[in-house]
Amino acid sequence: MTESMRSTYIKVDLNKLRHNFHTFKKTMGEEVKICAVVKADAYGHGAVEVSKVLMQLGVDALAVAIVDEATELRENGIDSPILVLSPMEERAFQKAVEYDLTVSIHHLIDLDRAKAVATLEKPLRLHLSIDTGMNRDSFYSIGDIQTALNIIAGDKRLKLTGAYTHFADADGESPDYSLKQLERFKKVRRILPSGILIHAGASAGALRFPEARFNMVRPGIALHGYPQVKTEGDYQPILSFHSIVSAVRRIGKGESVSYGCTYHASKETVVATIAAGYGDGVFRSLSGKGFVLLSGLRCPIIGRVCMDQLMVDASLAPQVAVGDEAILIGSQGQETLDAEEVGRLAGTVGYEVLTHRSNRVPRIYVGGTP
Repeated sequence: MTESMRSTYIKVDLNKLRHNFHTFKKTMGEEVKICAVVKADAYGHGAVEVSKVLMQLGVDALAVAIVDEATELRENGIDSPILVLSPMEERAFQKAVEYDLTVSIHHLIDLDRAKAVATLEKPLRLHLSIDTGMNRDSFYSIGDIQTALNIIAGDKRLKLTGAYTHFADADGESPDYSLKQLERFKKVRRILPSGILIHAGASAGALRFPEARFNMVRPGIALHGYPQVKTEGDYQPILSFHSIVSAVRRIGKGESVSYGCTYHASKETVVATIAAGYGDGVFRSLSGKGFVLLSGLRCPIIGRVCMDQLMVDASLAPQVAVGDEAILIGSQGQETLDAEEVGRLAGTVGYEVLTHRSNRVPRIYVGGTP
């Protein structure tokens, strides 16, 4: 992207990423390998840049959702082991061989596709994906798992290097369902060969359930500052969303703001227009619900969020002026708006807030070169 001609941007602090990685690694211990999940453009933080930092930190492996994400990393010099988590279409298996990727096997038909492209010179590394209660995809019956193990063992072109499951409710109020999943996975583990990678815990699961760490874990959003569960570690959000005030005006009692005239001022009001809208990744559902930080104060969004701008009641910050910094995610003064709070206000989750970035909003990186 060429240099942006406006002051609306995402800032990613790589020093905070380093801090979060070390914090997570300390909790896991030296014996547990770290497979960092960088799918969805590293949760909106930039997969290539984040992966380069993680490589410098000694991450053991990376994981993505789809082959296209993995090939982008390879083409940008990322040579760490890369695990593709989601089910793959037939044509994607050839790419996995070409780019030296590790493939998740979810169904027996995946093994037919793997055998069609793997060779003795280029065997295909596989992880079995075991469904213990997510009920989304992956192997569920012990019979199918055993069949898959027999097929792999009988074909030197296929190399089983791991097996894993995924928790459906690791950050839920009750641990019961996760513990039930864990017991199911332990039963499957009894029939798995020794010497392979065993993993179950993503960010929340690995932090909440020490017994789910096995010999590898898959942190994703925790590395970006959102551990999802109570933990002793000091995790710091690494992304902030910045814009500026583009206009300031005073309106009288009864006047409306924005499309649809859904907001009417109850008194004389200072209205500040912010140079960001839903075309930049601000959720329209924040209309009348969200906040923007101005002068270190929370200013409520009034009226409907527009495609390119939004308006706030800046009466608490009457000295606000055109060109002043506006924070949509992040900290200013003593106030903070993090992605999880923004998600709650928007009726969604922090994950979606972070991955909702528009391509017209540039990312800048601080804290050293990736």
